[in-house]
Amino acid sequence: MKLWTIIAGICSVLFLFNSCNEDFQLTENWKDIPVVYGFINRLDTAHYVRVEKVFVDENKSAKTIAQIVDSLYYPNAVVKIINRTTKREVILKRVDGNLEGFQRRAGDFATAPNYLYKYYPHELVMNGGDSLQFELNRGDGKKPVTANIKILSNIKMTNPSQMDKSLSFNPKASTTYSWSIPEARVYSIDMDITVTEFNNSTNTKTEKKIHIPINDQLFSSTVTFRGLSFFENLKSNLTVDNQIRREIFSVDLTVKAAGPELYSFLEIVNANTGVTASQEIPRYTNMSEGFGIFSSTTSTVSRFGITPETISELKNNELTRDLNFY
Repeated sequence: MKLWTIIAGICSVLFLFNSCNEDFQLTENWKDIPVVYGFINRLDTAHYVRVEKVFVDENKSAKTIAQIVDSLYYPNAVVKIINRTTKREVILKRVDGNLEGFQRRAGDFATAPNYLYKYYPHELVMNGGDSLQFELNRGDGKKPVTANIKILSNIKMTNPSQMDKSLSFNPKASTTYSWSIPEARVYSIDMDITVTEFNNSTNTKTEKKIHIPINDQLFSSTVTFRGLSFFENLKSNLTVDNQIRREIFSVDLTVKAAGPELYSFLEIVNANTGVTASQEIPRYTNMSEGFGIFSSTTSTVSRFGITPETISELKNNELTRDLNFY
């Protein structure tokens, strides 16, 4: 499972497991529990945070309550993000995610409206290393729900370095890719190969992209890539055609990173899998109350060509020689 897929699924994990469990030990007839998740990437054009509540009612089924919009959202909530480094803050605007291009999947919960809280980067400037605080005032006089994180800095590729222009792929060797970002604890890295195809019969030129997930859920900022995998992926994604000539236009390495909060969540989940796992649902949160995760993410894309030696190998290797690379 990809790192960003994990992030996208955390809300459903936390929300579904905690709101549809009908085995709570009740101390009162009804109560709400805040659930918050947001992953702030300072490079995004807009930032969104989901704020909802889970529910415990000894008189109604959780699945029944889940279809009632008023049971999911706080009607008078005020959501605030504070940059504690710059002493600036912004109050987020409640929007319907369905109208923002983020439709909620059909399932146990009401899908419309799909409320999210939004702000734009110009409303609260953030730099790498800044301390950020989330604050939820539920509008009922209760103590605010808070979480504190550090904003991730830029990712710096260390191998290949930013001075390198081309990558080398040897089917008999492996390459180490590494990067640096002190505040992050979880990473993923992918490769995207762009192949330009020239069709001699139609005199047309097209581009084809080949995606290779190198590794995900990395707790280390170093990964090894088999050179043979480069050639195997080209063979499995391209069709032999004598009318088509090909060249590698570019090879992109995309590194994504997330903060220590996601690392803590994954540690708990991973510790609760396998034959020795307990039957309890792992619950991690960095919120002062309730459930959820508030963290920082970032990503970088580095573009490279390929070395003359790799081009020669493409022409002669048994996996790719019939693909007409030049």
